[in-house]
Amino acid sequence: MNLPKNTIWGIIFCSALISSALIWSNSNKKSLLKNHQVAIAKITDCSYGGKGHAGTITFLYKFVSNNEEIQGGKTFNSAELNFDDAKSFFLGKTFPVVYNPNNPNNNFLLIRPKDFNQFNYSLPDSLHWILKYIRGN
Repeated sequence: MNLPKNTIWGIIFCSALISSALIWSNSNKKSLLKNHQVAIAKITDCSYGGKGHAGTITFLYKFVSNNEEIQGGKTFNSAELNFDDAKSFFLGKTFPVVYNPNNPNNNFLLIRPKDFNQFNYSLPDSLHWILKYIRGN
């Protein structure tokens, strides 16, 4: 099968772009695991789906680092969390967030037990209420 040159270059470009994104994401996560601080974030918005995010629920949140407000986002698969529950019970609530003090935009919201476990923390007693809404703990 012969593919046009434009198609081949497009495939190469897309592959390089995806590889770069994966490497960058993995690098950010490793950096965050090695060097992080904890703050309290408030969930400010909740949306379902969207372009490129079919079947997902996205929380937008904000927290303060060095007197600067930082915003972030956390995405859940809709198989893990019901959108109506997300809007009703998570919106406006506060959760811990880990962030890199050298780059607060590199942050990660801790909601599920597995989120806490990644950073060697335990789910606080004050957040055990979320267990009845998160599927597949």
